[in-house]
Amino acid sequence: SGLPTALRDLDRKLGGLHRSDLIILAGRPSMGKTALALNVAFNVAKARLRFSQGQGGGDRPEGGIVAFFSLDMSSEQLATRLLSDHAEIESSKIRRGDIHKSEYERLIDASRDLQQLPLHIDETGGISIGQLMARARRLERTHGLDLIVVDYLQLVTSSNRRSEGRVQEVS
Repeated sequence: SGLPTALRDLDRKLGGLHRSDLIILAGRPSMGKTALALNVAFNVAKARLRFSQGQGGGDRPEGGIVAFFSLDMSSEQLATRLLSDHAEIESSKIRRGDIHKSEYERLIDASRDLQQLPLHIDETGGISIGQLMARARRLERTHGLDLIVVDYLQLVTSSNRRSEGRVQEVS
């Protein structure tokens, strides 16, 4: 009933993503948290693009408009990950420029596809909760917004000078 992530097992467990949900991905370093969050954001945005192009399956809007706040990685790194996944080319080959002509053409096609996605990436590091909320509200007003992903919640700073403790700040 919620916003599908296109990850069947996750959708089966959660019933999709719901407006009131706060879902936290936790794990040890280099376990794939960012990759999973980016895949969810990409899949939701891709479903919305397909629906807006008339390729959806019904009258009800599919997918959603996504804001991805990355406090840890640059938008260039995230874009390389997305391009790599979408074009099915190893990211290390893209970084080294060690790609063949056919792979280059797949990269161009993938970049055109990604450019159309309703996926907005904000790479501002050290952003405060207040700034994050203001940017999300601006996106909501200008484009609409169905999903917000914050990569590396621990790097969000407090917009509040009082020392309430980190648990209260994150709450």
